[in-house]
Amino acid sequence: MKEVNPETFTTDISGMNKRKAFAILKDFVLGDECYQGKILTVCGLKRTGKTTLLKQLLCDIVAYTASCAFLEMQDSDTMKTLERKITEEQEKGKAVIFINEITKVSDFINNSSSLADCFAKAGVRIIISGMDSLSIVFAEDYELYDRVRKVNTTYISFAEYHTLFPSEDINDYIRYGGLFYKNEAEKSTIGYENILSYLHDAVTTNIANSLKNNADIDKRDSAFKNINETELAELKSITEKVVGLYGGSPDGEIITALTDKKDNAEQFARMIGSGKNADCYITPQMIKELEKWLKEIGFLAFIEKRTFTNVSGAWKKLSPTYEYHIVQPAVRYSFLKKAAESEIERYQHLDKQRQKEMAETLNRNMLDEIVGQTVIFDVMSSLPDERYIVCKPEFMHENRLINGYDMLIYDRQENSYRYFLIRRKSDDYADNIEEITSVAESHFGECKSVCMLYVEKSPNGFAGRECYNISNFLIAVDKYGDMDKVMISLRNREVIKAISGCLITSPTTFQDTVPVLFLSATRRFQTDRIYIRPVTFHRF
Repeated sequence: MKEVNPETFTTDISGMNKRKAFAILKDFVLGDECYQGKILTVCGLKRTGKTTLLKQLLCDIVAYTASCAFLEMQDSDTMKTLERKITEEQEKGKAVIFINEITKVSDFINNSSSLADCFAKAGVRIIISGMDSLSIVFAEDYELYDRVRKVNTTYISFAEYHTLFPSEDINDYIRYGGLFYKNEAEKSTIGYENILSYLHDAVTTNIANSLKNNADIDKRDSAFKNINETELAELKSITEKVVGLYGGSPDGEIITALTDKKDNAEQFARMIGSGKNADCYITPQMIKELEKWLKEIGFLAFIEKRTFTNVSGAWKKLSPTYEYHIVQPAVRYSFLKKAAESEIERYQHLDKQRQKEMAETLNRNMLDEIVGQTVIFDVMSSLPDERYIVCKPEFMHENRLINGYDMLIYDRQENSYRYFLIRRKSDDYADNIEEITSVAESHFGECKSVCMLYVEKSPNGFAGRECYNISNFLIAVDKYGDMDKVMISLRNREVIKAISGCLITSPTTFQDTVPVLFLSATRRFQTDRIYIRPVTFHRF
């Protein structure tokens, strides 16, 4: 192992903004959880900011650096050598031990309990991180069970991304979100081939190394026991194809099956098999295990779907289903972009104008799909589960999907809901909500609002309903975690826009005081929900 000087280790992070998880790290270092036998794990896929977080923490607790040790583990290290080193540092008065790349320690998974039981309980604050995040998951399931406070860096919401990179918008997030780059030149190289390489390094190798180092894997009857080079190659192929299935594979057949085949592992195996002998080595068990691990390392999550169907004139609610979601937008974007390019190649016989129109349509649909999933997942992650259900509603009439809305937020506390249409462009929307609203109200109570969320331009009109910029919406949801406060905040912004044609001559403070009618040279705006103190307006 290598001991790193904390002062020289942190020279390259000057001026970087901090992620939300930073507060958890700092609380742990300055708190007393260690005495309860807790250690802190910082895990996440490659290039998701683990090391940067550790460096920022070291910088922030500079007053305590004399009490800190930073250890960089090597492939030759064992838990015994690590324990001896921690003991030495403890005797020197070191109370905070950072252990980076701990997953390189071959027997870490099966012998890690000493970190909590021997050292943490003695007052040593231990923070571990490693590239092979599945190894940390395995350790948490066994040796470190109930001994861990966990931070996973893989998922980063748009609101947090915008905090880190204020000059970038939702379009940048869709293309690059989820991965951190050293510079703009490196960022500009992102593409399908780069993402395949990233999947191999960050996901496939992560899983393979973790399986090799997990002595308990044989006891669990895994489909990937004693993984060798041949099985590693197959795991790489399966990983890419499963990610393609959830992200939008170049295979058109898989694109068609995206929404219908997700719970059928046998169907998965048939769909992603390559070669006539594929069934010999790609099994449903492999797919199920890989899917489980992708979720455990934080790469794969899900969005809840609520489906209502009308058969013979009667509406009924089906059991919830789940649509898988790749949490790193850059990965999903690269796969869908490749899919669109492959689809366009099939129509080279058409004239150039028609090819251009098809390309624009595919690109728009691709981005709409990514933006829609991004919004739903970010909102679901930001709102408290005990109060809200966030889902993707679908309405079927005689087994045919009818137009509706993209996101429903149900408030358990108030027994009410809000509908949202999510679009990059605001010139495409459905307005057949009367029957849909009636069905939804029978299950979710009062409809409090129907809104359009847009990216590129404010709609000229949306049947008199509310319209908000997606970026502003996601930032507000992340900030408040309460939909009533979110909507008040967004409406306040619209009030400010509405009075842009007027000159305010006295200070304004938004408070629940007097409802007001705003008049300007260009538009009339009235609300019964936003209240401000009376102000004086002058015509231009």
